[in-house]
Amino acid sequence: IDLWLAGTGGRISLNTKHATADVAVSDLGVADMVVDAGGLDRKLTLQRLPAEFETRHVSQSVRCPVKAGGDTRLYVRMQQIDGHRAWSSPIYMFR
Repeated sequence: IDLWLAGTGGRISLNTKHATADVAVSDLGVADMVVDAGGLDRKLTLQRLPAEFETRHVSQSVRCPVKAGGDTRLYVRMQQIDGHRAWSSPIYMFR
């Protein structure tokens, strides 16, 4: 859930079947505060997002080993600061 709060006072309390959190709003920052919620990488993530996003572009270079025979499939996953994710279709590389 996304919450828009009018200040930094108060607390956020969450109680689910798999995890519980009780955090002062003033303790939240841009860095993730993660609460484990069991297997399969299930977790609660709490964070304060900036009022305005300064960066809107990103560039990355990565060296990827390519198989000697056949194809090598490369997928690109991008995650925004608010947690939304996007995946590319596979990119096929050949020697």
